[in-house]
Amino acid sequence: SYGADELAMLELAAYANKRRQYTPKIKVMYSTETAADMVMPFMPATVRETVGEKIAAVGAQAVEDVNGADIILFVHCGDEKTSASGITGAARKIHALARDKPLALVDLSVNFKKRETVMSALLAENIPLSSLTAYAGWNTAGNSIGTALAQSALFSGTVKISPAEHLPYIYYKNFEFTVARILDDWLYQKDIRAKTGNILNKTGSGRNIAGKKEFVRKKIKDLLEHKKERIFLRNLGLHPFFSNEKGCYYLVSMETEIDLPWDRLFEISLMLKTEAGESENHGAGR
Repeated sequence: SYGADELAMLELAAYANKRRQYTPKIKVMYSTETAADMVMPFMPATVRETVGEKIAAVGAQAVEDVNGADIILFVHCGDEKTSASGITGAARKIHALARDKPLALVDLSVNFKKRETVMSALLAENIPLSSLTAYAGWNTAGNSIGTALAQSALFSGTVKISPAEHLPYIYYKNFEFTVARILDDWLYQKDIRAKTGNILNKTGSGRNIAGKKEFVRKKIKDLLEHKKERIFLRNLGLHPFFSNEKGCYYLVSMETEIDLPWDRLFEISLMLKTEAGESENHGAGR
C-alpha cells in the first residue's frame, strides 16, 4: 500500500463492498492537467498510481464515463504555482459536478498552505460544503485519497440498500464525518496549527509542547471555536445536507473538543458533536 493511515478505512470499505456484492464505479477527475503525474510529499508514487491502488483496495472500478459513475473522485494538488483563479475555477467545477453525482474531494497541498487548497475557494465562493460526499486533505496523498474514497464508497453503498426513511440519518452521519475532516484536515492543519506555532515561537519555547499542553490546547480550542463558528454560520449550517418531499435537513449546532495526544502540534484528537433539524420543503428532493 502507498500509505498506512488509511488502511483501516480501506479494509472496512472493501469488506462492506464484498458483503453487499457492490463494485462502486469511480470517475477520477483532476483540478489540473499535471496533477495526476505529480509525486506529492512523502509518497513513493505518482498521484495517478496512488489513486489506482486505492480504487483496487476497496474493490471499486475506475470508469471513463461520468454518467455511468457512482462517485466522482476529484483530486486537487496545489503548490506554490497554484493561482487564485485556478482554485476558483476548480471550486466552481466541483460545484457543478456535485449537483448530479456524489463527489469526494481530495484537497492536497505540497507546502501544506491554505492558499493552495480548493477549500479556501469553496468558502470564498459560498459553495455549499454539504454538496461534498467526502473530504480529505491530510499530510499525504495516500491517506487522503484512501480516506475519501473509502468514505464515499461506504456512503454510496449504504444509500443503495437503505429504505427511503433511513436516508436523512445516513446523509446526516456522512456529512458529520465530512465536517470533522474539514475541521481537522483543513482548518486546523492549514490554518490554526501555523498560528499556534507562531504563538509558541514568540514565547521562546519553539514547537515542543511538552510541559505546556494545557496552555497550547486552550489556544487551539479558542482559535478553533472562533473560526469554526464563522464557517458554520456562513456555510455548514446554511445549506441543507439532505432534502426530500417532506423537508430540508440542516445542521443546527456544532460543538468540538480537542486533545493533544503527543508532545507536538502536528496531530490533534478532534471530537465533533452535532445536531440536525428539519424544515418543511415543497421543492424537489435530493
